[in-house]
Amino acid sequence: MSRITRRRIGDYSEPIVLMIPDEAKSATGAPLSAYAELGRRWAAVVPRASREFEGLRQRHQDAEAAYIVPGRIAVTGACRVVHDGQTLEIVGIETENNRTPENAEEMTLICKGRR
Repeated sequence: MSRITRRRIGDYSEPIVLMIPDEAKSATGAPLSAYAELGRRWAAVVPRASREFEGLRQRHQDAEAAYIVPGRIAVTGACRVVHDGQTLEIVGIETENNRTPENAEEMTLICKGRR
Protein backbone atom coordinates (compact mmCIF):
# COMPACT_ATOMS: atom_id res chain seq x y z
CA MET A 1 0.00 0.00 0.00
CA SER A 2 1.47 3.30 -1.05
CA ARG A 3 1.05 6.49 0.85
CA ILE A 4 -1.62 8.53 -0.87
CA THR A 5 -0.77 12.21 -1.17
CA ARG A 6 -3.64 14.49 -0.29
CA ARG A 7 -4.83 16.61 -3.19
CA ARG A 8 -6.09 20.13 -3.27
CA ILE A 9 -9.60 20.67 -4.59
CA GLY A 10 -8.22 22.11 -7.87
CA ASP A 11 -6.35 18.86 -8.58
CA TYR A 12 -9.64 17.04 -9.24
CA SER A 13 -10.08 18.20 -12.81
CA GLU A 14 -11.60 15.23 -14.67
CA PRO A 15 -15.28 14.29 -14.37
CA ILE A 16 -16.01 10.58 -13.93
CA VAL A 17 -19.18 8.56 -13.39
CA LEU A 18 -19.20 5.60 -11.00
CA MET A 19 -21.56 2.79 -12.06
CA ILE A 20 -22.86 -0.01 -9.81
CA PRO A 21 -24.33 -3.36 -10.94
CA ASP A 22 -28.12 -3.28 -11.07
CA GLU A 23 -29.95 -6.59 -11.28
CA ALA A 24 -32.85 -5.75 -13.56
CA LYS A 25 -35.28 -8.12 -15.29
CA SER A 26 -36.39 -8.13 -18.89
CA ALA A 27 -40.05 -8.18 -19.98
CA THR A 28 -39.88 -11.99 -19.95
CA GLY A 29 -38.43 -12.06 -16.43
CA ALA A 30 -34.90 -13.03 -17.51
CA PRO A 31 -32.12 -11.32 -15.52
CA LEU A 32 -30.32 -8.49 -17.27
CA SER A 33 -26.78 -7.38 -16.56
CA ALA A 34 -27.17 -3.62 -16.26
CA TYR A 35 -25.39 -0.82 -14.44
CA ALA A 36 -26.92 2.14 -12.63
CA GLU A 37 -25.22 5.41 -11.77
CA LEU A 38 -23.76 5.40 -8.26
CA GLY A 39 -22.46 8.95 -8.43
CA ARG A 40 -20.56 11.59 -10.36
CA ARG A 41 -17.22 12.79 -9.02
CA TRP A 42 -14.31 14.96 -10.01
CA ALA A 43 -11.08 12.97 -10.10
CA ALA A 44 -7.36 13.45 -10.54
CA VAL A 45 -5.94 11.20 -13.25
CA VAL A 46 -2.68 9.48 -12.29
CA PRO A 47 -0.32 9.98 -15.27
CA ARG A 48 0.82 6.68 -16.82
CA ALA A 49 4.43 7.89 -16.94
CA SER A 50 4.54 8.68 -13.20
CA ARG A 51 6.26 6.75 -10.43
CA GLU A 52 2.94 6.52 -8.64
CA PHE A 53 1.38 4.68 -11.60
CA GLU A 54 4.36 2.32 -11.86
CA GLY A 55 3.92 1.45 -8.18
CA LEU A 56 0.25 0.70 -8.82
CA ARG A 57 1.19 -1.49 -11.82
CA GLN A 58 3.45 -3.56 -9.59
CA ARG A 59 0.51 -4.33 -7.29
CA HIS A 60 -2.17 -4.55 -10.00
CA GLN A 61 -0.83 -6.11 -13.20
CA ASP A 62 -3.98 -5.24 -15.20
CA ALA A 63 -3.79 -1.51 -14.41
CA GLU A 64 -4.38 0.68 -17.46
CA ALA A 65 -5.65 3.82 -15.71
CA ALA A 66 -5.86 5.18 -12.18
CA TYR A 67 -8.03 7.90 -10.69
CA ILE A 68 -7.72 9.62 -7.33
CA VAL A 69 -11.21 10.42 -6.10
CA PRO A 70 -12.60 12.08 -2.96
CA GLY A 71 -13.95 9.27 -0.79
CA ARG A 72 -17.07 8.68 1.24
CA ILE A 73 -18.86 6.72 -1.47
CA ALA A 74 -19.65 2.97 -1.48
CA VAL A 75 -17.42 1.84 -4.36
CA THR A 76 -16.63 -1.87 -4.78
CA GLY A 77 -14.63 -3.93 -7.23
CA ALA A 78 -17.87 -4.77 -9.05
CA CYS A 79 -18.37 -1.11 -9.98
CA ARG A 80 -17.27 0.52 -13.22
CA VAL A 81 -15.81 3.92 -14.02
CA VAL A 82 -16.86 5.95 -17.07
CA HIS A 83 -14.35 8.59 -18.14
CA ASP A 84 -14.37 10.43 -21.47
CA GLY A 85 -16.95 7.98 -22.83
CA GLN A 86 -14.76 4.97 -22.01
CA THR A 87 -16.05 2.33 -19.57
CA LEU A 88 -13.40 0.81 -17.30
CA GLU A 89 -13.54 -2.06 -14.80
CA ILE A 90 -12.13 -1.50 -11.33
CA VAL A 91 -9.32 -3.96 -10.53
CA GLY A 92 -8.26 -2.37 -7.25
CA ILE A 93 -9.22 0.23 -4.67
CA GLU A 94 -6.59 1.73 -2.38
CA THR A 95 -7.43 4.01 0.53
CA GLU A 96 -5.46 5.74 3.22
CA ASN A 97 -4.87 3.49 6.26
CA ASN A 98 -6.87 0.68 4.57
CA ARG A 99 -10.17 2.34 5.42
CA THR A 100 -13.33 1.36 3.59
CA PRO A 101 -14.23 3.65 0.67
CA GLU A 102 -17.26 4.88 2.64
CA ASN A 103 -14.96 6.13 5.42
CA ALA A 104 -11.91 7.24 3.45
CA GLU A 105 -11.37 10.88 2.62
CA GLU A 106 -9.64 9.94 -0.62
CA MET A 107 -9.19 6.74 -2.64
CA THR A 108 -7.34 5.54 -5.70
CA LEU A 109 -9.35 3.53 -8.22
CA ILE A 110 -7.16 1.28 -10.36
CA CYS A 111 -8.91 0.37 -13.60
CA LYS A 112 -8.55 -1.67 -16.79
CA GLY A 113 -10.42 -1.39 -20.07
CA ARG A 114 -13.37 -3.67 -20.74
CA ARG A 115 -12.71 -6.51 -23.14
